[in-house]
Amino acid sequence: AQPARGPLPAHTRAAFAAVAARVGAEPGRRLLLDAGCGTADSTARIARAHPSHLVIGIDQSAARLAAVLEGRRPLPPNAVVVRAEVAAFWRLAREARWCFDRLY
Repeated sequence: AQPARGPLPAHTRAAFAAVAARVGAEPGRRLLLDAGCGTADSTARIARAHPSHLVIGIDQSAARLAAVLEGRRPLPPNAVVVRAEVAAFWRLAREARWCFDRLY
């Protein structure tokens, strides 16, 4: 019944800020969340299946996301991937009043 009050990791705050800029630049765009996306293959598949949505892929592992984050594995234009702690990212999204059509 109590609100979450634990500290938010700095890298998750930075990741959220980057995604929030993208969400703010596309007002009204519907959102999908791919939590624990690993190498982001699932994020790319979801984005191709839902071209009208912005698909946000999140994983805590820099190693799993390396190919995407370093630009060696491109994503569809309606997808974004960040390294973040999922629970902390979710908390920030809730505070920002984001509504996701679906969580993967």
